[in-house]
Parts: sequence; structure tokens; C-alpha cells
Amino acid sequence: MAEVRSDRQARGALFIRHRAWAFGVALLLLLAVSWAGSAHRLDEYLQATLLDLGLDHVGIEMDLTPGVDVAARVLEWIDVNRDGAVSTAETEAYSDLVLRGVRFEVDGRRRDVKARDTRMPQVEELKSGVGTIRIQAEVNFDPIRAGEHRFFFHTRHLTNLSVYLVNALTPESPRIKIVRQTRDAGQTEIQIDCVVEKRPK
Repeated sequence: MAEVRSDRQARGALFIRHRAWAFGVALLLLLAVSWAGSAHRLDEYLQATLLDLGLDHVGIEMDLTPGVDVAARVLEWIDVNRDGAVSTAETEAYSDLVLRGVRFEVDGRRRDVKARDTRMPQVEELKSGVGTIRIQAEVNFDPIRAGEHRFFFHTRHLTNLSVYLVNALTPESPRIKIVRQTRDAGQTEIQIDCVVEKRPK
């Protein structure tokens, strides 16, 4: 099936193509949320998530930016050996921790979320409130058929420190039409209703 993409490099390229647009969406959301007054408050951990819907997968990109006042508390979860540096193993362990707090469903059925790549900034960047942790993950499933479908995302990582943003990208496949996006008040979760059109003859 030409439209059912399974090549990981192609999916990575898709994230890059959407990057500028995605940041624009995230900025608009930042300006719209009720805690206006600062795009990134010093005492909050901003977790912004973008979802890229496909016919047999969903790409998930999470950008996590701790404000300077909470950075030390976030680092306690990352730098577990307290040596002042973040190793590859600690980066992967933190990515796994974040993703264990994610619930993803396709048509009411829970699906596994698997990490693809994690980019960790320097410790000094995190401490100063300008470092962003970027986690790319993926959910795979059997190709969905034509008709109505529902995707559901929820995260609960460090809810006592965090504020959240979540949005869906415009699907690359022209067959997928997003009908509705419904978020909870805190944007820890989103329900995406869509229609998959029949394959052109």
C-alpha cells in the first residue's frame, strides 16, 4: 500500500517538514491560554505536544521546557546519580518515564507508545530555564479503514509542576480529515475525531 508508510526515516522527515508550522501553532496556543502574562512562566514546566496522524501510525513530539524556578526539581528526575551531567542512559530513562505517563488510544483501544529519539539540552540550559527536552515517539497499529475514527492522547507526567499544550498537525495523507479536536481544560488530553476517506479508484 503506497499510502501506508512504514519507513522510519520518512517519518522523521515528516516531523522536520512540519517543524516551522508546528512552532507557529504552539506559539499561538501559548498566547491563547488563560495563564497569559508570560509565554513561559518561571515556576512551571511547559509540556507541549504535537500529534501527527497517519493511516498506520501516529507520531508524537513532546517539547518539555522547565522554568528556572522548577528546573532543579525536574533535574532530580533526570540526573539520578547527581553528578551534574546527563548521560545517554539517563536521557533514555527519562524519556521512558515521560512516555509511561502517556496513554494513547485508537478507537477506544490502548496502544503502546515507543520512543524514537530524545534530545536533551545541556544541564546549564535547563537550570537557566531556556533548555527544551524534545522527545519523539510513535504509536503503530494495523492500517485503519475508511470511516469514522477516534484518537485519544493523555499525559500525566509531573502534573504538580506542569502546564500543557496539545495539538494535532494537518495529516500528510489526504484521506484523513480531522473533524473535531476536544481538549480538557488543562490540555493534558485531547480527543481527535476524524474521517478516513475511501481509497481513490
